[in-house]
Amino acid sequence: MSKRWCVLVLLASLLLSLACVCLPGPDEPDGPAAVVTDDRPLSTDPVSLPTATSDGLPEDLDALDRALFANLQGIYQVFAASSGDVWDGLYRIDQEPLLFVRVDRSGQPQYGYLLSTSTPPGDGVALSPNPGGLPPVYRVTEGLDGFTDPYLYYDFAYRLGDLEMLAMRYREGDDGEDPRDPEWQPYVVHEGFHRFQDLNWEEPAVWDQEVDYPMVPENLALALLEHRILLAGLEAPDDQARDYLRQFLAVRAERMDRWTAVEALDNPQEWSEGTADYVERRFAALAGITDMLSLEESLAEPFEMVDEWAVDMFSWDRFYATGDAQGVLMDRAGISWRPAIARGETQVDILMDVLSPSASEQADLLAEAKGQFDYPALLAQAREWEE
Repeated sequence: MSKRWCVLVLLASLLLSLACVCLPGPDEPDGPAAVVTDDRPLSTDPVSLPTATSDGLPEDLDALDRALFANLQGIYQVFAASSGDVWDGLYRIDQEPLLFVRVDRSGQPQYGYLLSTSTPPGDGVALSPNPGGLPPVYRVTEGLDGFTDPYLYYDFAYRLGDLEMLAMRYREGDDGEDPRDPEWQPYVVHEGFHRFQDLNWEEPAVWDQEVDYPMVPENLALALLEHRILLAGLEAPDDQARDYLRQFLAVRAERMDRWTAVEALDNPQEWSEGTADYVERRFAALAGITDMLSLEESLAEPFEMVDEWAVDMFSWDRFYATGDAQGVLMDRAGISWRPAIARGETQVDILMDVLSPSASEQADLLAEAKGQFDYPALLAQAREWEE
């Protein structure tokens, strides 16, 4: 989910499974498939897209539904033109059935739009004319009871009859859920990528979202140190990326040695949310979307945080940006990583394999990073958040 949705997911996690999934076609087998990538350098040059218009849409659609289809057309155009630069052409949200459920201000479902090349179940009625550039679109009113749950913002494996799909609700005026929001397209792409992960990737061997996370000053200060290193790496020339990754890995290794929860939560959440953030931002770059928080701004958020947000930030929110930044820096360093991610290796696993630092090297790099980025000041800041 996009970074801004982390709070919603924390609320929803009591009721929803956080398993991350993207949809096979109707004839594809269930379960993880063998997925590889060519791991070539990816481009973020914006795709040349036609100007979105309301031409070809049914006349009875209101402004919100017109915005829904205009933005979906934009997503489909980017994937049709440049899916290879999103995630090596393997993630194709434009080739999967999708359901968008309109809810009223109280959160109750009114109707939905199913995008699918398969025959719709129940009362599906084809839109006429069909929105240009999209697969057949059907208006449905049956089978939407799942969206009576006020915490169900999306479902990665929603079922309508025999069809399973990503389903997302939308509504007018609600920040983030309104298709007119500038971050709505990246949000949809992000959530669709989770379904792709679940159906096509092996999960990390260690992953515990319920772990008792150590909110102690030393852990938080070292986490802040990771942010400082990643920020510096993003601002440095590409030929220095590997050096900053070595520093980052030394800090992460120290945290893993001292707190088992770091390996159980930080690493796999970066594997899941960090790669989805990476894909979301790649899509945004290709689509020419600039009205969203940058990766650097996301990494800097903890340094401006008030203490009541510390638990959420350090035990969940930060993994989007830290996982994404590791991927970007590995790209810059020429490190092959996307094929291994699909096999269940986390970014940290890959860095350990590639960089293979000795214990003495890790100790030296940790001391170097603490001196370079004023670790005592970071520790003092972390102590302000101590519970």
